[in-house]
Amino acid sequence: MKLHTKMPRPIVGWPLAPAIALDKQAPGFLVNLFEASHLRRQSLFAVFSTVNITSEGASGFLQQLDGTANEAYNLANPMEAFARALCQRKCRDLVRAAFGSFENGLMGALGRIGGGPLDRPHLYRELVSFFQEREHRAKARTLRHVRVMSSETIKVLRTLDPLWVSNPHLVDMCSRHGSASGLNEALRFIRSYCSGADDHALRRSIKMVGPASTTDAFFQEWFRKADRFPTGPEIRTDRFRPLSSATDMIEAGRRFRNCLGKKIRDVLLGRYYYLEWAVSPGAVVELKPLSDGRNWLVEAIYGHDNTSLHHELLRNIRADLCDAGLLELIEIREDPEKEELARTLGLESPLDWLI
Repeated sequence: MKLHTKMPRPIVGWPLAPAIALDKQAPGFLVNLFEASHLRRQSLFAVFSTVNITSEGASGFLQQLDGTANEAYNLANPMEAFARALCQRKCRDLVRAAFGSFENGLMGALGRIGGGPLDRPHLYRELVSFFQEREHRAKARTLRHVRVMSSETIKVLRTLDPLWVSNPHLVDMCSRHGSASGLNEALRFIRSYCSGADDHALRRSIKMVGPASTTDAFFQEWFRKADRFPTGPEIRTDRFRPLSSATDMIEAGRRFRNCLGKKIRDVLLGRYYYLEWAVSPGAVVELKPLSDGRNWLVEAIYGHDNTSLHHELLRNIRADLCDAGLLELIEIREDPEKEELARTLGLESPLDWLI
């Protein structure tokens, strides 16, 4: 005759000590725990996290349990009765006896943790608090929909901005990749540069981020609404127009048929700043900040479709830039009078003189 037995699963970590203590008082407890379902194992781990595994702790727990289920245990050997209750009583009753009342969803969250314990006992207490305290209701709602429960999930919910918490997909993503602090910083970043980034607008936008989309699309959406740009250079001429908002950059990108609309993030991060040369046929000037935090260096000058500009036109733009207090590092080959000499000498750039 073929025996049908449950597949035992080992227990490692901090729950092993209380489990062994109970097995000494009630032999067979460990076997039951090894063969228990994920939900029962997690329910017992939750109980272990808050109940002292002593006669006094066991007696107190059983009294709470009796009041819940109207079933009296013989308290002559409270540890044995405690172990028997953990194996026989409903998981929900066990958790309620240990922690008190809680909202729906906690047992489902416990069941999704799997067979192993959370990293530390306090994480179970924190998880239960999400389903007990009014201030954590948003976290409890999200936990009903997260796909995987782990220690990282609870840590993420502890630190993640409440706006991000409203999206279970983002909580799952942060739990896998540990990006909670980065997302919080990104939210502060968006609020700094977008006057329309109030909680209502952000929450509505965050809810649209799903498994089929990316946070990059979310960020790009808000970058295109940025209207509080970092301070650029002080321009002392009307021949240049600062592109000082996302709208300015997007419109200039359309007129010049280039990728300016995708450079908004770089400007907000302070990596670049862009000017439009307001003289026909026009040009886009790319600036990079210098280490003093006040001055800027001309990095590049672009025409329509990012094409190279004629030497005469470049000379005029550079003269205007010089009048505006903006200078550029130029290569010898860009000077037509020295270009042939540079080729003859085998030079590609002025830095070759240093070799």
